[in-house]
Amino acid sequence: MDRQKLEAEIVTNDIRFQFDRADLKPESMEIIQSIAKMLTEHPEVRLSIEGHTDNQGSLTYNQELSGLRAAAVKQALVNLSIHPDRLKSRGFGEEKPVADNQTEEGRAKNRRVEFVRF
Repeated sequence: MDRQKLEAEIVTNDIRFQFDRADLKPESMEIIQSIAKMLTEHPEVRLSIEGHTDNQGSLTYNQELSGLRAAAVKQALVNLSIHPDRLKSRGFGEEKPVADNQTEEGRAKNRRVEFVRF
C-alpha cells in the first residue's frame, strides 16, 4: 500500500466470502495481509471496515450479513496483530450501491468491502 492509498478509502471486491456466509475464502488473505502490512508500517492509521451487499435477499438479512462480513475482516486483521482499537467494522447491507443491481455485473460490484480512514 502506498501513501496515496492511505489518504483515500480502499474499495475492493477482492475480499471473497463463502456463499451466503461471513467465512473468508483463503484467497482473500493476500489483500488482508497487504492491509495489515500497511497498518503495521503506519501505526497512526485507523480504519473503518465497511461491508456492502447487493440487493438479493431481505434488507434485514443483507444488513446482518454485511456486518458479519465486515467483522470477519476486522478479526482477520486482529489475528495478524493489528490492535482492535485501530479498527471498527460496520455493515451497510444494500443501502450504498455503487452499480446497478439489475445486472449480475452490477451486483458483483456492490458486494464489496471498503476501508475508510477515521
